Amino acid sequence: MKDTEERSEAVQDDDLDIPNSACLDYTDQRVSLVTTSGTRITIGCESLLSSNRNQRCLLVGRQASTSDVRIQHGTISRKHAAIFFLDRSLVVKDLGGKHGTTINDARLPCNGSAFLKDGDRILFGNANEHLFVVRIEPDESDANDGDTSTKQSSSNYPQRHDQKLLELAGAGLSGRDKRQAEISAMMATLDNAPVYQKPVLPTEQSFDNVVQDPQVQDESQKMASRAKKYQLPITNVLKIPSESGRRNSVTALAVDPMGARFVIGSTDNHLRFYDFAGMNRGRQTSFRTVTPEEGHWPVSCAFSNTGDRLIVGTTSVQPVVLDREGQEEIQFVRGDMYVTDQSKTSGHTAAVTAVDWHPFERNNVLTASADGSVRLWKLNGRTQFKKLVCDKVYSVKSLRGQRTSVTALCFHPSGREFAVGTSCGSIQIWNPQRASGRPERTLILAHGDGKPVTSLTYNIDGTQLASRSSEDDQVYVWDPMKVSRSSDLLATCAGAPSLHEHANVAFNQDGTILCIPTSESRSQTEGILQIEGKLQFYKLSDTATKSKLLLSYSTGDISPTIVKWHHKLNQIFLGCADGCSLVFYDLKMSTNGALIPSSKAGKTDDSLSILLNSRAPSGSAGVSGEIVTPFSLPMYRDEQPNESKRRRLDRKDPLRSKEPERPATGKHKIGGQTGGSNFAMFVADQSVSKTKPIAGRDPREALFQYSEGKSFIGGAYQGNESKLAEKTAEEDLARKGDT
Repeated sequence: MKDTEERSEAVQDDDLDIPNSACLDYTDQRVSLVTTSGTRITIGCESLLSSNRNQRCLLVGRQASTSDVRIQHGTISRKHAAIFFLDRSLVVKDLGGKHGTTINDARLPCNGSAFLKDGDRILFGNANEHLFVVRIEPDESDANDGDTSTKQSSSNYPQRHDQKLLELAGAGLSGRDKRQAEISAMMATLDNAPVYQKPVLPTEQSFDNVVQDPQVQDESQKMASRAKKYQLPITNVLKIPSESGRRNSVTALAVDPMGARFVIGSTDNHLRFYDFAGMNRGRQTSFRTVTPEEGHWPVSCAFSNTGDRLIVGTTSVQPVVLDREGQEEIQFVRGDMYVTDQSKTSGHTAAVTAVDWHPFERNNVLTASADGSVRLWKLNGRTQFKKLVCDKVYSVKSLRGQRTSVTALCFHPSGREFAVGTSCGSIQIWNPQRASGRPERTLILAHGDGKPVTSLTYNIDGTQLASRSSEDDQVYVWDPMKVSRSSDLLATCAGAPSLHEHANVAFNQDGTILCIPTSESRSQTEGILQIEGKLQFYKLSDTATKSKLLLSYSTGDISPTIVKWHHKLNQIFLGCADGCSLVFYDLKMSTNGALIPSSKAGKTDDSLSILLNSRAPSGSAGVSGEIVTPFSLPMYRDEQPNESKRRRLDRKDPLRSKEPERPATGKHKIGGQTGGSNFAMFVADQSVSKTKPIAGRDPREALFQYSEGKSFIGGAYQGNESKLAEKTAEEDLARKGDT
């Protein structure tokens, strides 16, 4: 019987394509995998399942019946990877899963393997909350008299101790007796004193322990000291993973004034809402995902000064206003595309490029478009067919007086003026209170001939204005009160290229440091373009024009696109081209925000959950994951509509289905419209009802009634009106026929 089991296990290893010389016995050193939460998994036979005692590798996967290291995540395969020793070296082998295995940010080839060393970081699939770090330490079993069970049953790992007791209790038994013994052992563990662990925040020291390279560790220490010297909150980072299956670039990002919620828009046409209070160290997902307009991705968004509403501009011509929960409140009217004068139409006629909310007026918003107009909207203003009509139009012209596209827009912190960047390269300062159709001040060719201004940002007091162009690797800082054709620069930040046209910049609280996300392509390897991303900080000097580069934070192959520096939280929000987002913070300088999820540990499984999950059938959810309650009340259901249900609901919605107006039914008039008629018939009926009925009357009599007191006779017939015919030609013929 034993030989049969060994042959079955050998076949299983052969199916995994594990070398015959692979093993799990390595007595010289203690090798383990440590997770970000502090859990340690020893690489050895003691970590194998009871059914895999003769196996030569440690199997990582999602299936409970075969996986020695089980990870419950949607991107983990049933048999995802194998870890074993080969020639006294630790090896990890990918088993051909869809989402693969990543070693130190480098993905292994399908069914490929790699040697591991101390400090290497292993990521299986996209389970970022289960990041493993390899630890190779001297074996201290001899110093503890060979009692390794005492070391593993310490208070740091109570769940591992309970699991071993359960396995020992059921050893040698089967069927009903085995289950009763396991239940008895489990009930006995409930009498033990509980062990409480205080959650430990991730610190700079914990990050340095992962990086074992002395050169890299020295650079990280220098970066930490510089960040502390210049008060930069970048010592810690919270990563918000991408929720879409593809690399959808982040194109819009906004944070509410209190810093409790933020939204991220990407090229998958979705806008995702995040709340820091609903996150923890193991879960950073959005609580709501909305689509502002089907087929158009968000390009710009901004919260109101009270944080209760959000304006979203997409690549369509109609911006929308959403509430704090993502429900649509107001949709703007569409302009007439056949009208060339933009001041004569009530909405945009081309794609929206930028939106912004008034700093103090909660009902005033600005929108810019490629049609060459900036429009001021009053949310409590006039509507047309339940859609908001703009209140004022500002037609933006180029140096030659021609219409030019608006590519950047931002309000002054005081709200008394706003800055506009155009595709022709000019910066224009407008006063929204004046009725004139000309800007207050204009700067021609800010970044050179033919280079559009794609980003404009004021500092907190409005004394500095930073501009950026997608076709230039420099960021310029201007004095907005002295903008003119001959204005001088306040500062220049060189060496800041970007591969994204919506890349922007951000000021710190006092306006002395400028944060710039940069990205550039290096080379191509096997047809894949290598991209290097950085987050650079420049010191703005009052005396020198050229700014000094203080710090350059490398984001690796992740290309940053949009940055927001929240001054109340003192945290930096960064959107990236792969769909993820990063929140930089400091444990001492920052408040709330990312500190909330970083201090909350995820839910841990107790001994009962471990037992039930281990006995769950293969492929079942066990007691973890989503709990389906099909017969619960609608208010307690947590179900996401599938694609077919969403389409069915969209067909019932007149706004999303673009259904034309239906004719009114019934005998009574509704809004001045008679029953059984459509809008065209209603207009025709109203126009006819205003005319005078002349049926059955003499046309001459009907016309002569308007000639009372007036003379329509020419000068040749003045005083001789009798020459006019008194009868029509038909009457004369009828009289001659009678005679």
